Amino acid sequence: GFGSAESESFDYRVKLVEVSMQVFRDSPIIGNFGFLLDPRMEQMRQGEGIIDMVNTYLAVAMSYGIVGVFFFVLPFLVSIFAVSKAAKSVELSHPSMGFTGRALAGSLVTTLLVLTTTSSIDFVPTVYWSLVGLSSAYCGIVRRWVLTKHAAGARTVDRPVAPIVAGRGRSASGDLHVAR
Repeated sequence: GFGSAESESFDYRVKLVEVSMQVFRDSPIIGNFGFLLDPRMEQMRQGEGIIDMVNTYLAVAMSYGIVGVFFFVLPFLVSIFAVSKAAKSVELSHPSMGFTGRALAGSLVTTLLVLTTTSSIDFVPTVYWSLVGLSSAYCGIVRRWVLTKHAAGARTVDRPVAPIVAGRGRSASGDLHVAR
């Protein structure tokens, strides 16, 4: 039934970490691209003939070592910090923009947690790198909004900022701002 499949999945994941750590100890700093060829990993081969690396961090650590894991996680951490800071800077003057930032930061944190139980196959990397890209865009929008509000003084409140198109600071239609 459902319970036995869940138990088998859990047991596989525990065993994968145990066996992988044995192999990882051989090259912890920079990893080993051929880790799947290590005879110790053979016991993890499943009925489909594959060794399913169901933990993205483990797969990165095995191939690229601790250095690789650091550089893999760094964009997420920087994004979480930057988005949180940007959201906090606008939460009083523009609550919806602050809420959007908090939701984006929460999505990034959740993504980091989900990657402990997910392989980076198919569309998965597209999703998580898109979130990092959205974070950068959000921070740019907040920065422009704050600068525009500051430059205009107290006369403007919650004025949206035009997206940057071709580096000219105008919307696609050429307007200086986008209507709500």
